[in-house]
Amino acid sequence: MIATENRQFLQRELVEMDHLIALSAGDPVMALALKNRRANLESEIQHAPPNPPKPRTMLFFAGPPVLGSQGIDAEFAASALGSFLKMVKTQYSAQKHGKVGTRGPRKDESEAKLLPFTRTNRR
Repeated sequence: MIATENRQFLQRELVEMDHLIALSAGDPVMALALKNRRANLESEIQHAPPNPPKPRTMLFFAGPPVLGSQGIDAEFAASALGSFLKMVKTQYSAQKHGKVGTRGPRKDESEAKLLPFTRTNRR
């Protein structure tokens, strides 16, 4: 499990532990065991590596297909983005599995997704 997923899992476990503690308030043995587990979860969260920054990419284009800051040739942009997506999928597969073949689909390439650009997810 990667660091971000592990941290999120531990945080969900902590929320669930609080719920279980509230439900077991009348049982001294169960409540004590759950409180101990909660303390262990808090310790694991504190010692877990911090969430890495989310990856970001900016592509800059220049040359004949680009008209200043007014626009870009759609076919050129589609072709460039297709090549960029292949590169991202290959890099993801290489980091996850090591060796990447030169032909055929990459292992788990469907997991390598790019978040589409919108004004809401722009920093």
